[in-house]
Amino acid sequence: MSRRTQILVVWDSPPTALDAFSKVLRSEGYDVSEASTGEQGLQIARERRPDFAVVNSMLPDISGADLCRQMKGDAALADTFVVLVSDSDTANGAKLSGVDGEADDHIGKPLSAGESLAQIRTMIRLRDAALALRASARRYRDLVAEREGAEQAIRESEERKTAVMEAALEGIITFDHEGRIIEFNSTAERMLGCNRRRAYGQTMGEVIISPPLRSWFQRGLAQGFAADEGPVLGGRIEMAALRADGTEFAAEMTIARIKLAGPPLFTLFLRDVTARKRGEGTNSIAGRCHAKHE
Repeated sequence: MSRRTQILVVWDSPPTALDAFSKVLRSEGYDVSEASTGEQGLQIARERRPDFAVVNSMLPDISGADLCRQMKGDAALADTFVVLVSDSDTANGAKLSGVDGEADDHIGKPLSAGESLAQIRTMIRLRDAALALRASARRYRDLVAEREGAEQAIRESEERKTAVMEAALEGIITFDHEGRIIEFNSTAERMLGCNRRRAYGQTMGEVIISPPLRSWFQRGLAQGFAADEGPVLGGRIEMAALRADGTEFAAEMTIARIKLAGPPLFTLFLRDVTARKRGEGTNSIAGRCHAKHE
């Protein structure tokens, strides 16, 4: 069952007139509260937080405009639509005071019950539309804040990843399923003598893999590095790597897959083992490779 619209009527008319007006509103299904003074009206408004308040311009203790001002200045009553009602001989002055007093709208009297109800129904629809727009604006702000928070989290994650990559002692190279390079850290730049901007978009064979081993590497790439026809994921591979000047050096490589939706991405960790090989008395390894699976 839907909640009934709550209306507060603050009126200084004789009790019979107030009762008659409230009776008309109740007959339309509204939940009506009554007050005969501004102080009483403000107290009831704060207790019940009505959807709609009909305030007479002339009250025994304070003016209707002052009551409007107090109600609209109360954050707890921000969603209450306040209407100021004045006698016909003071309509113009009351309307101006109502605007100054922050009433949401104004009704002049006397009006017939039908006209009053029609105006109140229209104002309630306007109030409901305004609240819906306000709620939509809040949701939009929340979505914007959530998106900004997510973007900030992504930026921070990227910054952490970049810091780790740049501090790594290994060359770190990320490439796609076609072997094209998309990331290249500074250690790889120094090790290969290749500017990362020049490397982006080029294939691994063009930048890193020695010519005799390129077809072997491509066969592994075609199988997602999951078959013995080429290098395999997680294995330590000793092979000749290619510098930008065309010279080769002894390197150890490990390939890992990045688990993301869509076509696979891979990261190659590259270590220069020239000094170790020299200490072992190993000769040139150009065109040779040795894989260790651990």
